[in-house]
Order: sequence, then C-alpha cells, then structure tokens
Amino acid sequence: MATACGSTPTKAKTTSNDVTSVFVASDLHGSTSNLKTLLEKAKSYISSKDSESMDDSVLVGDNVNGTSKYKLSDITANIRGALGNNSLKCYYTYGSHDKNATSDSDNYFFTGAKKIDGAYLYGIDYDGMTNASSAKTESAAFTKWIDDISTIKPIIVCSHVPLHKRRGDNAGASIWLSALNSAASSHNIIFIWGHNHTGETSADTSVYYVKKGGYITAQGSSSATKLKFTYMNAGYIKKGFASTMLIGSYNVRIYRFSKSGIKNTYAVSLIRPTSIRSLTGGSKKVTVKWTKQTSNATGYQLQYSLKKNLGQDKKMRITSLSQTSKVVKNLKAKKTYYFRIRTYKYSGGYYYSVWSAKKSVKTRN
Repeated sequence: MATACGSTPTKAKTTSNDVTSVFVASDLHGSTSNLKTLLEKAKSYISSKDSESMDDSVLVGDNVNGTSKYKLSDITANIRGALGNNSLKCYYTYGSHDKNATSDSDNYFFTGAKKIDGAYLYGIDYDGMTNASSAKTESAAFTKWIDDISTIKPIIVCSHVPLHKRRGDNAGASIWLSALNSAASSHNIIFIWGHNHTGETSADTSVYYVKKGGYITAQGSSSATKLKFTYMNAGYIKKGFASTMLIGSYNVRIYRFSKSGIKNTYAVSLIRPTSIRSLTGGSKKVTVKWTKQTSNATGYQLQYSLKKNLGQDKKMRITSLSQTSKVVKNLKAKKTYYFRIRTYKYSGGYYYSVWSAKKSVKTRN
C-alpha cells in the first residue's frame, strides 16, 4: 500500500526542466537518524542535478521495529523537516511490521493508483503479495486499470514484499510477475521492493537492480523469467541505504546511495521501442523493415555488424518517424550480418529506447 501525506494544497512544482524528484526507500524500522542523514544526502545531491528540491517521498513498508505503535504523521513530519519542505507529498506502502500504525486523512496506507507529477504510483497491499488468492484479485484490478490508460509516464509499482524467490513469504509473486510483464508490453513499469534485509544472500544482492531484459526467479517458479520491466530494491533505511529517482520526459535517472555517497546510477528510457519485422538479403545489400513508432519519438537508429556480438558495428540514423524500411548497401557478399534497431527522441540531446531483439540475414553474391 502506498501513502499520501497530504491534504496540503498541491504546491507549485519546484523542479526545473520538467524533472520530478522522488526519494525512495524501505524498512525504516525506527532508524530516524539514518532517515534524516539519507534525506539530507538526497537533498544535497539533487540540488547539483536538474532538481531544485525533492517533490515526493515513497517508503515501501516496515517503519518501526517489531510491531510498536506509531503515527504516520510523525514520519511525514520528519521527512518534511529534513528536506525543509512542509508541502512535500509523502507515500507509504504497508509492510509486515506496520499493523499498529495510526493513520489519518492526510497520512494513510493505500493500494491502487496515485498520480504524481511525471509518473504514476501503484501500491500493492502486503496481503496482495503474500496471499495467492488476494494476489489474483489485486493483480486483476491492476490489469483493468492499466488497460484503461495510455501513457509513456513511468508507473512505479510499490510493494513491500519482492517478487523473487528467497524468504518463501510471497505466494502471489508469480501471479504479479505475469501481470506486470503483460502490462510492460505497452507501459513503462518500475517495480520497487524492500523486506529482505534480514539474512541477505546473493539471491537478493544480485537482484538489487535488474533492467528490462534481465531475469529473476519468482517465488513458486522453478525457472527464471525474463523481465519486460525494471526491478529494483528501494534501499533499506535501517542499513543506511536509499534511492532517488529523477523523472524526466524521456528517461528516469536512478541514484542508489548510502550515508557515505552514491553507490550506483541507472537510467530507464521512457522512449517506446520498435522491432525489426523482416530482413531480406540481396546482392551485397540488406532490406530492413521495422514497426512504426507513433509517439514521443523523433526517428530510429539502426545498428549492424558482421559480428554476432555487434562489435565493430556501424550505425545509421533514420530521421523520419514515418519511415519503416531501409536498404543497407555496400555490404560484403555471402556474409551473415546482424541487425537491431531502436527509437530515439531529440530534445536538446539524444534519448534512446532499448534496443530491439537482434536478427541476422545472409547477403547474396
């Protein structure tokens, strides 16, 4: 579940260049000193980037040690105080230690969709991941919601419990993985999670960040599944880690950091990709046909090489978005060439989608 702190009137946007900055973390477990340090670190860092101040905060569950009573409003006050922004919007997801939380009309756990500047949040209830029956119901609601919206904005799916196999308490993981992969065929999905800080193993650290096209093995599955979305650990506050997302019009920059500084940086493209429909080999040439992209793009970039790993490649830019084929000439006869393509957007610089799947064809004499 995610939370909103705020009947506070929506503030004027404080970021520049249409960038929304979001502080993301999990498993506070009462470590308010770590929270304060990480928030100050995030505030200092984004001020050197495209953001003037933090816009939103998302904590994905387990805010206290044990099951002590606490008020969400107190955490909201701590976050706003550390960032010096009394109108900051805060969101929380419900974790395994949050049953004695006190909520109110401004500070509460939520499931479902929330729209923020530049993105959507979607909260998954704790029971909706740990219980297979609940997962079926909640993932069906997610699918219905996402089928009704058309957007290139990132959809940040917030769950305290992860999808990958490790602790055995996420019985709904395979159900959600299927729903998320289906949604990611037409939407930009980023899944953030926490929970697994106790007894961490390589099964966790190896999936702290998995980009589109990577693999995880979900609970209840015997084999790894290829992801069509981005999968990332939010950062355990208790252990001194957090993340910040800078959400722009064409990509999301993610900074994972500790109390001592930046540990990793990532970029998630929001440019919708294309795919190669066919390759036809001719006499020292290849005709490439691809799927037309119609929104948030300027053109295409084609890459080809004699090497299977696309080493020593050549690239060409197709500047017309309506163009869907290209004859590549002056190639070697009777040689196998490997091709792939991606979409790009030009706006003061080039922003690229992910590459398409690689395909090959042999030229003729």
